[in-house]
Amino acid sequence: MIILMLGIGSGISLIITLNVFNFVSNTNPTVASGQTTYDIRISPGASDPRTPMPYNPRLLPADFNQYVPVGSTVTWHNDDQTFHTVTSGEPSTGPDFNFDSGILPPGQSYQVPFPNAGYFKYYCTVHPFMNGVVRVR
Repeated sequence: MIILMLGIGSGISLIITLNVFNFVSNTNPTVASGQTTYDIRISPGASDPRTPMPYNPRLLPADFNQYVPVGSTVTWHNDDQTFHTVTSGEPSTGPDFNFDSGILPPGQSYQVPFPNAGYFKYYCTVHPFMNGVVRVR
């Protein structure tokens, strides 16, 4: 736990308590074992900003200390009742052109092979609050 005390003027102090998770304790993250295909579901109701996990999982792999092996394929499945996209990049900067599903109708799927290592962010261009990451090593 880290405690910060900040003076914000007029004799007022702000105390912030941060719980620090041990994300860096594993200095040698592992590759997810044996698996070469991964699925991400576009959740029912994903177009509603209140949906807690529009892409499930949002971080692939879900274990912060693992990576998807190079050469793996990820498939996104649209389980929602509306159209979505799976577009590499970020809403604030736009597509980075690594992959793009185009409009993905309800019930359809989209596959991406990952032949190279990297940290691949993606989002829905129709609903830019929907975003996720695929980590490949």
